[in-house]
Amino acid sequence: MKNGLNLLYLARVEKEKGIYIALEAFKKLKNNRKDLVFSIAGDGTELKNVIAWVEHENIPDVKILGHLTGNQISDSFLEADIYLFPTFYKEGLPTSVLEAMAFGLPVITRPVAGIKDIFVNGEMGMLIESVSPDDFANAISDLMNNPATMIRIGKYNSQHAKQHYYGPKVAERIESVYESIAKN
Repeated sequence: MKNGLNLLYLARVEKEKGIYIALEAFKKLKNNRKDLVFSIAGDGTELKNVIAWVEHENIPDVKILGHLTGNQISDSFLEADIYLFPTFYKEGLPTSVLEAMAFGLPVITRPVAGIKDIFVNGEMGMLIESVSPDDFANAISDLMNNPATMIRIGKYNSQHAKQHYYGPKVAERIESVYESIAKN
């Protein structure tokens, strides 16, 4: 781990994606952890309000990265230690969760939509049922205080993502399904 600890939120900046839950959780932790940084990557209808909220609350070490592309996205995952995504938006499986896993990050998220179908709580990170910033702050704190667990989860996530969600692996499974359909 680097000096300090970097939390990452990389998604559309929307209330439904849990941005304010993430910010409140960070705010609670920041009082006791001066080495903690929170990077917010993405754009969305709530971005300007988030910037104003961070300024109003005077929370240090929140980096608003805005919309990222290509290597900027990769770099943000590489600089992060934990991926934080407290979404309550009903969507499929968020690509950002799979990307975070592929980059070897522990993920702290909620059991909504496609996430609950693939996520193994404790193995891939932590699933938080509630939308309470306190619960997210506690989960972040638990990981921060146990670097060995963070490393174990990161290795598991990287391996799992490559085995199950890497392009050629997905193509093999689709091809297998088509072949079985063609035989019947």
